[in-house]
Amino acid sequence: MVTYSTPAVPQLGELLRYWRQERGKSQLDFSMNAGISQRHLSFVESGRSAPSRDFLSIVSDALNIPLRERECSAACVRIRPPRTASKAWMPSKWRS
Repeated sequence: MVTYSTPAVPQLGELLRYWRQERGKSQLDFSMNAGISQRHLSFVESGRSAPSRDFLSIVSDALNIPLRERECSAACVRIRPPRTASKAWMPSKWRS
């Protein structure tokens, strides 16, 4: 029996963990600097909690994540980006 695997698509928590580790921060250090709960950060990174747009904004700003990655993060959790964002990358159903 042949099984086919789909390419691994990183989940939002994995992306946040990657950027946090890329910046050399532990969960505790980062959460204290960003003013968020370490427990909530842990839950988001592990996939046990879905972040709000505000949480993503705080984390993205604190980690200095590039804009393109921020837009991808919002798309991962199906949060519509703010209307001030560039619309070139958006699926056509979101453009207005």
